[in-house]
Amino acid sequence: MVHKKEIIYLVLLVAVIAFLYSKIINGFFVQDEWYGFGWYLLRKDLNLFELVKFFFAPNVGHYNPLTNLVTSLLFFQWGINYAKFAAVGILMHVVVSVAFYFLAKIIFKGNRILAFFAALIFGIFASPYQGVAWMVTNIATLSSSFLGIVSAILFFTFLNAGKKHFLVWSLLFLLVSLLFKEITIGLFPLFFVLCLVKTSGQVERKSAFLVIFFAAGYILFRTAMFFAPHQTGSFLVNQPPQAGIVIYNFITLPIKSLAQTVVSPEFMKMTSLSLARLFPASVSGIPGSPVFEVFAVEKIMEIMTLVVGLVLVFTGLFMVRKSKGKDFKDSVLLGLGWIVINSFIFSISPGVSRPIFVVDSRNLYFTSVGIAIFLVGLLKLLTGEKTKTFLILTSAILILNIYWLNFSISSFVKVGMIRKNILEKIIGSYPEIPPKVIFFTLSDSSYYGLPEDEKIFPFQSGLGQTLLIFYSQKERFPQDFYPGDFLWDIKSQGYREYGSRGFGYFRDIRKLKEVLRIYKLSPNSVISFSWNSKVGELTDISDRIRKELYGTYQ
Repeated sequence: MVHKKEIIYLVLLVAVIAFLYSKIINGFFVQDEWYGFGWYLLRKDLNLFELVKFFFAPNVGHYNPLTNLVTSLLFFQWGINYAKFAAVGILMHVVVSVAFYFLAKIIFKGNRILAFFAALIFGIFASPYQGVAWMVTNIATLSSSFLGIVSAILFFTFLNAGKKHFLVWSLLFLLVSLLFKEITIGLFPLFFVLCLVKTSGQVERKSAFLVIFFAAGYILFRTAMFFAPHQTGSFLVNQPPQAGIVIYNFITLPIKSLAQTVVSPEFMKMTSLSLARLFPASVSGIPGSPVFEVFAVEKIMEIMTLVVGLVLVFTGLFMVRKSKGKDFKDSVLLGLGWIVINSFIFSISPGVSRPIFVVDSRNLYFTSVGIAIFLVGLLKLLTGEKTKTFLILTSAILILNIYWLNFSISSFVKVGMIRKNILEKIIGSYPEIPPKVIFFTLSDSSYYGLPEDEKIFPFQSGLGQTLLIFYSQKERFPQDFYPGDFLWDIKSQGYREYGSRGFGYFRDIRKLKEVLRIYKLSPNSVISFSWNSKVGELTDISDRIRKELYGTYQ
């Protein structure tokens, strides 16, 4: 039964988290969503049975059929309505945080104050903000995390009550969470170890066997997909990682996950860039260049991250050893175990082809459950009965995370509004497009680590595919345009025709002229815009570009 004081904690928890994340309503879609929307457009005429059959088809890469099914149903209902997806993301994060409160209360042996602060820290951690802010893709992370936490609650209830049905339900919830996203697979070994440590006799043998049975069943289920017809493809390109890279990531990712969640990666990167200036240009590259940033991140930030992570780990282990007989030392060990086991999955994730220096923000989301438990447990061991000291240290962590969370969300919203305004101005200027259309753009800047001569608009994936999807809200293009890599890559250019429709995107006017000649297209089919990043201005230059193109025909 929920205590009256506990209701106050939960209301405060919900209010703070919802308020801090409310700003993302003003953001916009980022990257993978556009690729996903292409898949949904391809399948929009399927009935429910056909959708289920499609999304549950074997896939050797990312297998998240429930995410794809739920997201497609929302897309069919809402279309590209960012605000509705954002509201769902905020609501789901609040629900996950509340569920985590009840898990933390079990771990901290009924201590509501420690559970409240653990849930609050988790809810406003700055580093994993993408798990909430990246619309559409966040449904996978948040759904899987919620079900994983529910699974953990049931498992710890089993350990405390000793009733086997709680373990069975725990493992069933865990299996369902994996069908949203496989980030919770680390709970299998965690549960197995806890069964051995926390139970004894026949209960130990039966519970450990049951965990192994469910884990082995899921692994065999996924392994069998390598021998089944590959029907659905993956939303991302999948390449098997090299053994050396896997081993390096396997060893260092838990340490990096801990460090980059406790200390904002943005702060670490800023510090690393400042320190890189102390090195000669022959070593670090020219300040502001891509080489300079790579040196700062892959050398200095890598060392900083590993040092911070190891200091935290050894501090935690030292306090556990020193605090013999004290409560909450188990929570520190549990938090570390959660971090380690739930970080390993990303070292073998499809598409990982190089060492991971900065852990993707959204990949820190489920791991941060263990980090919040670790931090609160460690602070309790450090401060003992000194409640005021505990509150001061916890408040410092909260304030720093609030600052960096606001910084990250503000930056995210700023870029999102720019993208949204660009797309709305283009479609507002040309609500109707020719049956065969080519978009041509000029920009004064490069973005996202591209060379300076690779000037693009501020979009994280190919602007061509984004425009194709955006116009698909009104236009009906042949299904052959979706999905796939057509205009998906951030540097991609090209043109295709299917039936009576044609669509293309270029930044290189020489390639544009060649396509016009090959396909015998009129320059009037070209829509052109230029982007001035210094003043944030989008300009329609279609008339000028068409005149130039007509000149080539004379």
